Amino acid sequence: MDLQRLEKPVFIVDPRKARRNLEIMAAKAASSGVAFRPHAKTHQSAAVAEWYRPFGIDRIAVSSLDMACYFQAAGWIDILIAVPVNLHQITAIDALAGSCSLQVLVESETAAARLAADISRPLGVWIEVDTGYHRTGLPIEHRDRIEAVARLLVRNPRLRLNGLLVHDGHTYGAAGREEVGAIFERTLGGLRAALEHLAARGFPGLRLSFGDTPSCSLMDSFPAPISEIRPGNFIFYDLTQAGIGACRTEDIAAAVACPVISVQPERNETILYGGAVHISKEFVLAEHGAACFGRVARLRPDHAGWTDALPGVAVVSLSQEQGIVRGPKEFVDAVRIGDTLVVLPVHACLTANLHGGLFVLGQGPVSKFRL
Repeated sequence: MDLQRLEKPVFIVDPRKARRNLEIMAAKAASSGVAFRPHAKTHQSAAVAEWYRPFGIDRIAVSSLDMACYFQAAGWIDILIAVPVNLHQITAIDALAGSCSLQVLVESETAAARLAADISRPLGVWIEVDTGYHRTGLPIEHRDRIEAVARLLVRNPRLRLNGLLVHDGHTYGAAGREEVGAIFERTLGGLRAALEHLAARGFPGLRLSFGDTPSCSLMDSFPAPISEIRPGNFIFYDLTQAGIGACRTEDIAAAVACPVISVQPERNETILYGGAVHISKEFVLAEHGAACFGRVARLRPDHAGWTDALPGVAVVSLSQEQGIVRGPKEFVDAVRIGDTLVVLPVHACLTANLHGGLFVLGQGPVSKFRL
């Protein structure tokens, strides 16, 4: 594929940056003595997941039962479905548990009781707790409810209660190491108290699975009782993570290459064949409160990657198939119809999900999970 002569938008990955991001996170996990379970929903690709194996990574997290089946077929044995159990999929969960070391989440007595009643194969279970994100999970201060879920789970000897799991998604609204660190310390304190409560009530030795990219990127170590980390976005990073301070823009390892289909010099704008269905409608706030749907770079002449984000150049509006890029006059004057521009995504996970495959620079196209 000639990225300088694109027929349509393509999700591209710089493997050197991605592997460097992976190497840094794997080294941090190893130095802390915790297991590393990357969340594969970011890339959804068995080919990219193979990059994990040289680092001794033998476990992954996914975001759906279907994705778990995809990665199991690709040879992954230890798989966590990192969303609360869907009661209508318990039969399918039980079937998949017969072919791999499967783990699931529960956050209610209802789900725990159904698993205890219906699961016939060995299945690992984590109790999800909420420490401030307020999406799913039992509130961390509701220790009696957490204990009640634990007691329901141990009724079935095939269920293995692993411990507590948390996703501090509210770190995505934080600004910088200090604020993320404060969230991390509050979370760790609440989790330690919950585990101490459970140990006193007959559940000693439970583990803690911890995962969000801002915390995992900005914290230097992961003290006890953390036993594993589950970041996902770290492998690609994006503008959201750069805004938090979890990475630099030059660490962003994925982007969307888009053909230029129009140049409007009187408005200092160029128009991309690349819209919401290719980039997503996620945005960050740029200067003066304006929405930025992606920052813009150029392909390097050697096809080895892209340039740094161009100063003052951003995607300022998206329709379904087209994106409007605004920039300084000197930028617009240098753009020609048929050129390729590279859009650094606001949220790499959502952007990757929009594409049927990934194009790895220097290697070519690789497939990914698709429903």
